Amino acid sequence: MSGQTYRKPNPEADGSPCPVWRVQLTTGREVPTPVVDNRLLLVGGGFGSHDFYALDATRGERVWHLHTKDDGPTASVVDDGFAVFNTESCTVYVVETRTGRVAWERRLGDLLLAQPAVGAGRVFMVYPRAGKHWLCAFGLRTGEPLWEAELTHDVITAPVFAEERLWLSTFDGNVWCVDPTSGAVLWSRDMRATSAPWIWNGDAYVARRDGDGHRSESTGSDREPRE
Repeated sequence: MSGQTYRKPNPEADGSPCPVWRVQLTTGREVPTPVVDNRLLLVGGGFGSHDFYALDATRGERVWHLHTKDDGPTASVVDDGFAVFNTESCTVYVVETRTGRVAWERRLGDLLLAQPAVGAGRVFMVYPRAGKHWLCAFGLRTGEPLWEAELTHDVITAPVFAEERLWLSTFDGNVWCVDPTSGAVLWSRDMRATSAPWIWNGDAYVARRDGDGHRSESTGSDREPRE
């Protein structure tokens, strides 16, 4: 990380906003979406990088830096004082946000093309193994494997923890609703999905290949959605 430039929060001459601070992380690489938690800005260095940073969100100063074993740290998910992310090649990390200490890490499989989800004290991740894709859950604090469920394809973007359920779309167009405690699949359905689901008041919304939005009825019960 280099090239820090501090600037006063005054508007530019043309009235456009002026950055309070600016930091160059890794030259020539696009970085994933940052996350802000308790005055810390958490961000990975992008694909090809082995760097994950915590910056003071007010001043842009580096608080800590983690050098990952594998490249391509994703955007992180923050819960209960931990930042959870994975690298492109193989590994999920759980890191203390305050100190940067690695609480645990686990090599899952190559490639990991999505991000983890966190909820109910668990980390949820999809990974390849033996030619198949698996949805798994680990204890957030301990990394203990809790359950795994076989999927029909890799996940789109990331699983989504919402309304006490775990939701995901896979690249074959299926949408899934899973019990986060047991890993039981409550329902899955081919909805021609091209996006991760967005959950609102028990309804799952996805983008579809035909360009139309799709609304499914599900209140978190075991019944499948209806058109």
